[in-house]
Amino acid sequence: MKQLTFDEVFKIWMDAEVMQVEGRDTLPVAKAKGFNSITEWRLATALRFGMDKKDWTLETIKNPGKELPKIIIGPYPGWSKFFDNQLTTTFAQAMEIPEFFKWCKTHDRVVPLSENFPLPTTIILFRKPNGDLLHIEGGHRICAVAYANILGKPIQFDDQRPVTAAIADVSEAEVVNLIELIKRGTGK
Repeated sequence: MKQLTFDEVFKIWMDAEVMQVEGRDTLPVAKAKGFNSITEWRLATALRFGMDKKDWTLETIKNPGKELPKIIIGPYPGWSKFFDNQLTTTFAQAMEIPEFFKWCKTHDRVVPLSENFPLPTTIILFRKPNGDLLHIEGGHRICAVAYANILGKPIQFDDQRPVTAAIADVSEAEVVNLIELIKRGTGK
């Protein structure tokens, strides 16, 4: 386990965006939400989440094919449109929702990632007081693992190309605030 600064964690997020790890062009999305750049949008989101005030560690996800689908879907309206997101639904559980699964089946990022997963890779998570992990960044990659498992075509992982996560603890009060942020979204 290695300690990380907020700047290092934010760089992980920006590197994933700039390198299009998740296979998307997010600038039009950022502009539609009222921001001039991806960085401005993501920094505003990170600060709303209080990420700059957290103690961060970099941890290796052991057995990612099994553990990633157990991660809870984070506080984003786009991920929450098929269920009432109270920050308790894992990606594996969401796959059991027919509409969510159908959405994944035709998703322009989830499907390609399930077929060609980028390794090594780093995601960003919060750890709830009960130990459950909550997705902050890396949702399409996490979802792709859950999706591949449902299809019976699990992604092959190995120790030479690890899946790591920047993780910070959050309190129950912060979880309640994150639930409120789902309603507001990540726009200006």
